[in-house]
Amino acid sequence: MPFRALSPKAIAELKAEENVFAIETEMIAAAVEKNLKIAKVPISAIYTKGGSTLIPVAHGLGVLASIITMISERRPPMFFGVTGTVLVAFGATAVARVVHIFSMGGVVPIGTALTSVLFLTIGIFTIFTGIVLNILAGRKG
Repeated sequence: MPFRALSPKAIAELKAEENVFAIETEMIAAAVEKNLKIAKVPISAIYTKGGSTLIPVAHGLGVLASIITMISERRPPMFFGVTGTVLVAFGATAVARVVHIFSMGGVVPIGTALTSVLFLTIGIFTIFTGIVLNILAGRKG
């Protein structure tokens, strides 16, 4: 089982904000940003019956939420741009379906039409959120 060891320089450079196991994800991201070397040191581990009390699925979802939060804070144009583009694509697909159904039978599928408007609106707002956050991040420095 590998273990990540930190040098005194790395400990001084890294300021962790997360807690529990999400700290490892934050530590790796910060080390990469600061061009710190990451090395794995093999260790032997002994697990006892009184081991972790965390539920694996809940823990995994918590770490995933931390990763998504870090990405959205560190790279807002990428995160919000990709998310917004996916939502706009879903909306455009729904619009195409509405047009197809309308052309076939002259009936507007109200549910699909409303869904397309919802996806398009949220997608466009999400893209603009990424743009605004990117501009604000540039002014912060």
